[in-house]
Amino acid sequence: MTQSTINCFNEYSMLNDKDYYQYFGFTEQEVIKLCEINKTKYNENETLEYENIENWYNGYKGYNGKKIFNSWSVYHALQNNRIENYWIQTGRFNEVVDSIDFKIHGVKNDILDLIKGDDISIELEKYGVEDLLKDTETNDSQEKTKKDNDEDNINKKKQLYSKMVTYGFLTYCNGKISIPNKELQEEFIKILKKKKT
Repeated sequence: MTQSTINCFNEYSMLNDKDYYQYFGFTEQEVIKLCEINKTKYNENETLEYENIENWYNGYKGYNGKKIFNSWSVYHALQNNRIENYWIQTGRFNEVVDSIDFKIHGVKNDILDLIKGDDISIELEKYGVEDLLKDTETNDSQEKTKKDNDEDNINKKKQLYSKMVTYGFLTYCNGKISIPNKELQEEFIKILKKKKT
């Protein structure tokens, strides 16, 4: 049996994409329009206001810093006319939670800082799919120096944060990661409580 590798395509990263960033979610103008449409569907006094949607589901940014909203959560919030944590229901959040290893030096403190609303500077540009695959294939049984261990720790953090950005649990703009909105901030607080026990 032979295995082929697809090598005739362009890989577009959500980390720094100038062409397609606006398709990764709803733009601010689209959400404003959707909120106006939603007012015709329900009694105007009972509908969600744009400010509610913005507080809970905004926070992602395109390469140029423009707001990008979580389309899954915005759609479900307007459909149900209720603010809830919809994004974590996609299933990927549990996968990320399981992969968070507080033994990686600094991850727990980073998550605490992110929950407080701080941004963390980190370079994620070189972590595309190919790089993540290469890193998982490395042999951990090799003898490592302290410098190698420090480098390994930094690479593990970059892998973890890249995965979290790719799945939409963190946002990445201008070389910094952050928790994009209240919806996910609450989930990260739950992670810390779960990992504490």
